[in-house]
Amino acid sequence: MKVRVDAEFRKLISPPSDAELTQLRENIKRDGCRDPLVTWNGTLLDGHNRYQFCIAEGIKFTTTELKGIESRDDAKLWIIRNQFGRRNLNQYQRAELALELDEIEKAKAKHRQNAAGKHGSKGGRGNKTLGPKLEQGFTKPKGRTNERLGDIAGIAHNNIHKARVIKNEGDEKLIQKVRSGEVSLDKGYKAVRPTGRANGKPPRRGSAEAKAAEATMTISAAKIPNAVKAIVKLEEITRDSSTFWPQLCVQRL
Repeated sequence: MKVRVDAEFRKLISPPSDAELTQLRENIKRDGCRDPLVTWNGTLLDGHNRYQFCIAEGIKFTTTELKGIESRDDAKLWIIRNQFGRRNLNQYQRAELALELDEIEKAKAKHRQNAAGKHGSKGGRGNKTLGPKLEQGFTKPKGRTNERLGDIAGIAHNNIHKARVIKNEGDEKLIQKVRSGEVSLDKGYKAVRPTGRANGKPPRRGSAEAKAAEATMTISAAKIPNAVKAIVKLEEITRDSSTFWPQLCVQRL
């Protein structure tokens, strides 16, 4: 039996540690592949490592075809939600999956809204309210995004913020270290934002962090000449019927 391996689907699955892979291989060699691999239209959704070891060792396996999946986005959402059931995922891995899930859900919602808009525009005056009616049926996330994603991933919502910062602002080397657990989520976040706040809120007034930010951002008024303030205004004057020349005017206040 042969199944297809989709690179994009496999990338969504957090890789196990070397020790976990070694143990899995030994278990399969000793007991066989006890659980069926999960597929969608013949494409593997769950069981990539088991499939790889079974092929390498010549061990038979079974598959179960997943029902109710209508698109690739649905398949990716299933993979992500299925990963949350793994107990060996660290905080960053869980947050990373939640952030990926959020992006897919946003893309799906945008697609539905566009489809509803096109559907409504075709109906003329008689279907004027069709788009909004369809849009009301969509499920919208409640509460703040970090809190919602934290609940989905089973982690504190401020860890979603930290993971987002690392993902967007950290280099690939740091991301790999945090993902593998070599560097903790907190240390990874502090490496990217040494004076940042975990919850993304502005620093408390009077704190050392606030004073440091104020010293960095404030421009001393003494450095601004008080005698003259200029306003530069760009005007266009017509030289002939087709050519415009800019004139720079400086006005003293």
